[in-house]
Parts: sequence; C-alpha cells; structure tokens
Amino acid sequence: STMGNAPLVCLSNGHKMPQIGLGTWQSDKEGESEKALSAAIDIGYRLFDTAPTYMNEEIIGKVMNKYLAMGNLKREEFFITTKIWPTHLHPDRQLPHFQESLKKLNTPYVDLLLAHQPTCYEVDGNTHDPSVTVEQIWQGLEKIYKLGLAKAIGVSNWSIEQMERARAVATVPIHAAQVECHIYLPQFELVDYCKKHKIIVTSYGSLGSPARKIPFNGLQLDFADSPNMFEEPAVVEIAEKYKRTPAQLSQILKKCFQVLLRYLLDRGICIIPKSASRERLKANRDVVEFHLDDDDIKKLNAVPHRQRLFMQEHMKGHPEDSFAAER
Repeated sequence: STMGNAPLVCLSNGHKMPQIGLGTWQSDKEGESEKALSAAIDIGYRLFDTAPTYMNEEIIGKVMNKYLAMGNLKREEFFITTKIWPTHLHPDRQLPHFQESLKKLNTPYVDLLLAHQPTCYEVDGNTHDPSVTVEQIWQGLEKIYKLGLAKAIGVSNWSIEQMERARAVATVPIHAAQVECHIYLPQFELVDYCKKHKIIVTSYGSLGSPARKIPFNGLQLDFADSPNMFEEPAVVEIAEKYKRTPAQLSQILKKCFQVLLRYLLDRGICIIPKSASRERLKANRDVVEFHLDDDDIKKLNAVPHRQRLFMQEHMKGHPEDSFAAER
C-alpha cells in the first residue's frame, strides 16, 4: 500500500510511514518553502521531516492545513516528523518544548517524535548537561507518547550502544532511528541492529547533502570534506545501466541521484531528500519506478570511501557523544 504515492513501511506499533519523504532542513525562506511544500504535496509527498532548529514548523503547519481545509486530504494522510533539540532533552523540558512544536505545526499530534541527539544541554545551548542520560531522555519521550501526542517515538544520531541502553529501561519500544546514511557511510551494523529490533531506519544526507557547506541561519557549520557521490565510478556505471531512453543520456546526474536513493530504499531504509525544485522533487519520487539488482547493491556496498559528513562537533566532550569513537 502507499501514502500519496510512496510505498509504506509499518512501525512496530502498526503506525504506517511512507518510505519516501521530504527533508526540510535549510528550508526557512517562507515564500520558497511554501511553494516547494505545495509542489511536493501535489506530486504526492506526504511525509515531511522537520525540527524546531529548522525554523520552518509554522510553514509546514500552514501548508498542511491549507490542504486539509480544501477537504481533499485528511490529517491521517500526512506523516509529520519533528524532533526535540538537546536544549530541551531534559525530561522536565521535553513536553513544554514539544507543545510549542504542536502549536507551530497547528496539529493535535505528530506522527513521529525524535530525540534530535543523545546529548542534553542547558537551555542556553552552549553548556552541556552531562547529568541527563539517554535512558532518561527516552523515558521523557515515552511520557509524550503515552499522552497520545506522538503516534511514534524514536531517536536521531544515537549509537547502537545508546539504543541498547534505552531499550533496557523502555516500556515503549524505539519505533524509529534517523541517522546519516549513504554510500560513504553505509551503517551496515546499525541497520542490522535496527532490523533485528524492528526499528525503522531513516537516512539523512543520502545524497551527500551538497548544501551542507552553505551557512545556515548565519552559522557556518562544520562539515567533513568528501568526494562527490555523483562522480563515484560505481554510481555512474549503475546510473548508465538504468537509463531507459536515449534522452536520459543527458540526465546522467539525475540518474545518479536516483541510484543513490534507490540504494537505500532497496536496503529497507526510508529517505528524506530535500529539494525545492519541482523537477527534482519528481525525480526523487520517481525512484519507486525501478530497483537495483543484487550486483548493483554489492558494488555500492563495496565503495571504499568511508566518511561521516555531519560531525556534530557540538557533542564533543559530552559523556553521551555518540560519535566520540570516530573523533
């Protein structure tokens, strides 16, 4: 079955989630975002991934409610994911912070609520609060879930070890995990762990996040340098194999995009690529129209370069820094 026109995956509690959605990080310009969101809904997107730090929850709420008011779509046909930033991960601060998100999104519930990181900070945003553990963060999310304000709860940027610790105290299973995942960071072990425990994985940075070097809200963020995924020989070779018409010869870049996204879908991973252009939105969604074969997957699994692009330097020094081993 599908939602919009994306295939659905089933979370362990039965709530259904589209496998393809729209990431909205760096979509904070109102006019542009509204146009892109409306185009996405018209094309068939129903999953929208946001967070308080993206500063666009209000725009997403406004566009969704515009479509609901037209009467063609019901709220349950949308899947909205938002997150709780480290400054509000203290169990006492989670609910009031999340209620702000609900107000901005203008919705009685979200479909998925994630702890944006495993690290808790003081409200000032600069000071780590090392006293809050991932177990406590998880117990805070469970309270929100039990109030019915989130249809599912999950984690983002957590390690296997942290998920394991949360699971040991959990009364509600971890429904979903969002992590950086792409051909240069395939996350084999984490994906296997999640499959074993019925945790749905969503990838961010699936295309190498070309926009990651653009200052965001005036901040120049720290990102690792990396080769261009679209020039990776294995990707180009597979893209050429799947061109379906001679006209697509000139669209090899578009096909490379599709190969990189299809690689994740064929591994059972959900994707939330960001785009503001109607043509790219459509191309990203059209990945449902073909599959990679086992040889393609093997080739992409064997791409030698291994690199995390989003280093989340702000976690450095926190006892719950999930990337500490890689620094």
